[in-house]
Amino acid sequence: MEERPRKSKGDKDMDGGFVCILVVVGVVALLIYMSNQKASNRYRADCGECSHQSAWLSESEAEAASIRHYRSKHPDLPPGGTMQIRAR
Repeated sequence: MEERPRKSKGDKDMDGGFVCILVVVGVVALLIYMSNQKASNRYRADCGECSHQSAWLSESEAEAASIRHYRSKHPDLPPGGTMQIRAR
């Protein structure tokens, strides 16, 4: 029977429980990050004159995108259209 070499006090061995905790903490952090991303990008501006839609953005970014679109594509009209809100 082969004998395993003994580890000195300076050698640290990560056991399975510690690794599992690290993985769980990482997954939870990733889920929190992703939920915050979705929450902030819930608005999309639809043009009232053509079929243009902005990307999903924050509310203020979607409003600014709508204003930029109207200034460039419909300069004689005031900004209009609708704002879509994505459900959580």
